[in-house]
Amino acid sequence: MSKSRSHDEATVEMIQSDKEYAKAYLHTALEERKEEGGEVAFLIAMRHFQEAEVIQKTKNLI
Repeated sequence: MSKSRSHDEATVEMIQSDKEYAKAYLHTALEERKEEGGEVAFLIAMRHFQEAEVIQKTKNLI
């Protein structure tokens, strides 16, 4: 049985591995920030980018 991962984990991995995805994801988060509920989605996106950065920095230390 394979280990499942959360949507958040998958999103962080895609941000790390696919720069075009990361760019599109950030652009969408910025645009949708103006819509109802968009501020929460924007903050979640920022958390995903922060997690991706922390993971990358940790890998560089090892």
